[in-house]
Amino acid sequence: MTASLQKYISIEESICLHPAWYGKIPGLVAEKKLRGKAPYTYLLRDGEVNSHYYATFACPDGSVRHQPFTVTVGPYEWHLENYDPRGPFRDETILDVIHFIMHCKKEECTPLSELK
Repeated sequence: MTASLQKYISIEESICLHPAWYGKIPGLVAEKKLRGKAPYTYLLRDGEVNSHYYATFACPDGSVRHQPFTVTVGPYEWHLENYDPRGPFRDETILDVIHFIMHCKKEECTPLSELK
């Protein structure tokens, strides 16, 4: 997604347009898709209520983790919260902050595209 296009869509829309977005799938289905994948391969899925999501990802020890996170949107910025609050963000997308959610380095994150 280009930077100029990003200015016109919300963070929630950018999450739903992300290549690793799987929507409302159960945790067990997400785990099955990630079993045996490289560490920090992830997919994004819907949470139980609005603005709640999960980053489900493969851990270095071979397990799969479901990390919940929330997005709070203000008039000109948004905040991310999982373990600790982050933000405010203005032009950043979920791609720019996914490593905060997964507690890893940005370059370690690999999206699991729904098309794979």
